[in-house]
Amino acid sequence: GDVMVVFSQYGEIDDIHLVRDEETNDSKGVAFIKYRDWRSTVLSIDNLSGIKLCNKELNVDHAQHYRPQTRE
Repeated sequence: GDVMVVFSQYGEIDDIHLVRDEETNDSKGVAFIKYRDWRSTVLSIDNLSGIKLCNKELNVDHAQHYRPQTRE
């Protein structure tokens, strides 16, 4: 929820994928977010890289060849 709230400040999110360990279902500390408008991506990179969220420093950048996860 925290990730969604923080990142949605910069635009409408089309897809979010929080990477989790398959065995424990614990977060691996990595998320992929796809915005509806590419300019929102640029804004989030400029404004969120290096901030602390839940005692973790964020590294926000572009992902090459991102494909939304299929939902089962």
